[in-house]
Amino acid sequence: MENESSFDVSILSPITRAGVILTIERLSCYEKLSGAGFKVSTIVPILQKGPQCGMVALKMALHCTGCAVDVQDIIEEARSKGFSKQGELYSVSHMADLANKFHPGCAKVSDFPSSREFSEKILSGSLILLPYDCDKNCNAVNLNGHKAHWLLANGIMHVDEEYTGFKALTKTAQFTDENTFVFGYQGKSKFMGLYDYKKLFESNAQLFEAGPLRSADEYVINNASDLSDLRSKVVIIS
Repeated sequence: MENESSFDVSILSPITRAGVILTIERLSCYEKLSGAGFKVSTIVPILQKGPQCGMVALKMALHCTGCAVDVQDIIEEARSKGFSKQGELYSVSHMADLANKFHPGCAKVSDFPSSREFSEKILSGSLILLPYDCDKNCNAVNLNGHKAHWLLANGIMHVDEEYTGFKALTKTAQFTDENTFVFGYQGKSKFMGLYDYKKLFESNAQLFEAGPLRSADEYVINNASDLSDLRSKVVIIS
């Protein structure tokens, strides 16, 4: 892919850059690799205070589109609509509704995109808000929905043997579940994370129940035993 321009990895934090290098090195054990392609949109990170991961992720997304709104304003709007009590958000429909309230027409609910579709959305400049089960290190895991958390996907890394060095992606390449990685922010860290697309897809697809620690007295959850308004779905911000 010689026509691609270089990507400046120095814009990545040391932690994110280390993750990129380790991922490429790990995959190099199975095939000859010497680089990757990147597309990353700039996000101003925000840390959550309490169970506000969805509100914080939405705030970061709206800020990227040029919409100035405070997290507390989003929470108050969610409470007024009966979507939330503490800042929790267990519905992609509610997430899209809130996004369109503050930036009309910017949000659309979608089935979880394939790796190719996901990458095309990011390459076009869109952001993707997606729920997944989050472990203590913020990685995607499968816990049946008990640790449901929101991620704002703002970039992709495409690992392929055709790359020499780090390149800026400007067109759709041959994306697969195995060679596609997602950059994203979530409210528990100010650092941009690097996520395996396939693990995010699988984690999102098994969001079935809120779990025993999520009481209906404390959270707004339509059906704690069926998280169908999170499962296999995302919100596209354009």
